[in-house]
Amino acid sequence: MEKYTLVQVSRKPFTSKAGKDFVRVYVKTEETGPDTLITGLENAGNRNWNVGDVVAMEIEKVEKDGRDFWNFTNPRPHEQSNLEGRVVRLETLFKDHLARHEKDDAQ
Repeated sequence: MEKYTLVQVSRKPFTSKAGKDFVRVYVKTEETGPDTLITGLENAGNRNWNVGDVVAMEIEKVEKDGRDFWNFTNPRPHEQSNLEGRVVRLETLFKDHLARHEKDDAQ
């Protein structure tokens, strides 16, 4: 699992053909360059990624319909070492807490 510096992060909600809601995460990194858009599914380990964060993920090139796509996977907190998982969980809780307070302050 390599570390990458995020230079662009966006999210888009989708609904599967089976009716299940999910969010696709789109990122660009300093290491892969500005022309490489990398996508993955949102989970607890990437829910609070922001521009400037250095994150651990695996990137895979996939060919589909004659085109190249780049997908990422990242470790979920329960898949990491105990200490690293606890740190990620605390960071996630802290960022959620800050986001709620920023939202309250804006009202």
